[in-house]
Amino acid sequence: MNGALSYSENDFLYKNTGQSILERISEVKGAFVNMLELGARDGFIGAELLAANRVEKLVSTEVCSNYASSMVGYKYVDDVNDASFAENEFDLIVSNLNLHNADDLPDSLLKIRKALKRGGLFVGALFGVDTLTELRNSFYKSGDENWRVHSFPDVQQIGDLLFRARFVDSVVDREVIKIEYSSPLKLLYDIKNMGQSSALTNGYKGLTKPEIFSNMAHAYQESYSYNDGVVASFDVIYILAWRRNEV
Repeated sequence: MNGALSYSENDFLYKNTGQSILERISEVKGAFVNMLELGARDGFIGAELLAANRVEKLVSTEVCSNYASSMVGYKYVDDVNDASFAENEFDLIVSNLNLHNADDLPDSLLKIRKALKRGGLFVGALFGVDTLTELRNSFYKSGDENWRVHSFPDVQQIGDLLFRARFVDSVVDREVIKIEYSSPLKLLYDIKNMGQSSALTNGYKGLTKPEIFSNMAHAYQESYSYNDGVVASFDVIYILAWRRNEV
């Protein structure tokens, strides 16, 4: 399994997908006046675009106050996917690895489209259907029915939702990133530290027995060992979509 990456920081995925978002924006000609970055974490995407004079004004939202206090033009929010801003406000909206956590993804996309100015651009990245498939299978093989990995959308579903939200000229593609971890338990630890704990559901409301994780880890290592550890897949769906330039 060539090309698995060593995971050194919790922000690796965000930086990787953020660079892919910046590359997509770089292919669009012209500058943007007002930009909104949803769930900006440390705000590096907006900072890069400001430094490159691609945007003039930036609003960044974040649920973590530690991140928010260090960002340019930050707005602290309770919901990282909340795009409840005035209509026709932004030329560019960016969302990096947040939308898969939305309680109502169709509604979030609709609000994003409405917050865009006519002819505005939305660029985003979110987890897709094959994310953490190894972990999902390992919980299943361990015989535990309480812990499970959430379902994520596929490319076709995202394309349909963008159409329903009345985006136009949408481009949807995917990238599967494989990352090496020292152990399955290290993977669980990093999922939590990435702020992606909602990717896992514990259907059992009591204390979790240690053997549940032990059985999962054994099943994981048995099926998905790689070098001296294990490998995990992150299926990333990228979106580039426009609001129609209505008269």
